[in-house]
Amino acid sequence: MAWGEGEGQQRLPRGEGEVDWRLDATGLQARARFGLLEQDRLTAQLELPGFVPGVAPETQPIEGGLQGDIRQLEVIELFVPAITGVEGLLQLDTRIRGSLAAPEFSVGTRLSEAALWVPAAGIRLEDVALSLDSAPGGRLQLQGGARSGAGRIDLNGELGFRNLRDWTARLALQGEDFLVLDLPEAHLPVTPDLQLQVQPPRIDLTGSVHIPQARLEPRDFSGAVGPSRDVVVVTDSPDESPRWQVHTRLQLSLGDAVMFEGYGLSGRLAGQLELIDEPGQLTRASGELQVVDGSYTAYGQALEISRGRVIYSGGPVDDPAIDATAVRRVDEVTAGIRLGGYLQQPELELFSRPSMAEADVLSYLMLGRPMAGASGAEGQLLLRAATAMGVKGGDALAGRIGESLGLDEVSVSGGETAQDAALVLGKYLSPRLYVNYSVGLFDSLSTLNLRYELSRRWSLESEVGVETGADLLFNIER
Repeated sequence: MAWGEGEGQQRLPRGEGEVDWRLDATGLQARARFGLLEQDRLTAQLELPGFVPGVAPETQPIEGGLQGDIRQLEVIELFVPAITGVEGLLQLDTRIRGSLAAPEFSVGTRLSEAALWVPAAGIRLEDVALSLDSAPGGRLQLQGGARSGAGRIDLNGELGFRNLRDWTARLALQGEDFLVLDLPEAHLPVTPDLQLQVQPPRIDLTGSVHIPQARLEPRDFSGAVGPSRDVVVVTDSPDESPRWQVHTRLQLSLGDAVMFEGYGLSGRLAGQLELIDEPGQLTRASGELQVVDGSYTAYGQALEISRGRVIYSGGPVDDPAIDATAVRRVDEVTAGIRLGGYLQQPELELFSRPSMAEADVLSYLMLGRPMAGASGAEGQLLLRAATAMGVKGGDALAGRIGESLGLDEVSVSGGETAQDAALVLGKYLSPRLYVNYSVGLFDSLSTLNLRYELSRRWSLESEVGVETGADLLFNIER
């Protein structure tokens, strides 16, 4: 058996096999033996007593079976590329009886002593066991379990068949401290209690998932460059409507040792959420998550998170309300920043105790001292913070900082996207000579511009940066 073409072609490994059959006055008898890898074998039998070609299927009895012991399970990796290192023992004992028109199956399948790797999740499943047995009423009973890390899960349920198109499934999954991710970015054990019901085309998933402890350290992709807005992705065929309609309602709760560190945030997470997902709708959430004993690092300074809440009130899961406060204490001064609004459009506000000008509050947050006496490099740091952090009235605040530094222009120049924004600092060195320096808010690209007025109508401009050039400009006013 082979599939694919050229270098991508794959073949199903197999050994020798044989088929013997005999048709005589007593009917049809057939025996088959299929060789697989090494010593693994499959055997099958089929008997049609009194078989005569052309006989009505309703009256033709049938007896048969399929048995096998298979230890070389690597062939599974050909069909499921996400797993590797599959090992174990698969035992088959399936029997058929009844008539050709209405056959009755008796299924007995066992998977034992099994283990496998899931490279994408970084986990190894061990002590994997699974059994599928016939039950009264034409049902199949399913039981199984597996171990991962220090925990395990257990599965039980049943499948009901009227025919190949009319079937149902009911599964229950319970576990404790089952490791689902073990990567540099995340170590995540879970304690699930889930129920799955399938009645095509509808799937219902309900229950709860508790995360007793975890380590989450996501990689920082803030410097990644996204595709240009004029990029159009063309697929071979238009997207088709999904066949399955998945309805999900889950309770997610966090334990006492869920640690997060990334994007400048470090602390313990707590709280619980109810997640609801319906076909054709955005995933919704209700509940609250908190940051406990946390800190936030920005511009080289660590701020203590005195309050940190992410509040979900039944809206989209990617746009919760935010209620957070981070402070820095210097002697008798407490300077802080409040974060409110929603995740997609947050609002930041500076405050202090005792009360002081916003420029001094920002200076205490960034430098640990008042604005007076800040050096040029420190002033540039404050200017970038005032504009990039999105503080309420940030442009006006940046202007006041610029005035205190003796600058004639402080502004933010935009580009096609927010990532192109740059802070512009300008100064007249003489009545005719103006120079400004721009530095990216989200990258390290910088540009130096000079403009010199040769006369009332003529001026000379030059730019030094990623590109270097000069222009001679003539201006006509009407």
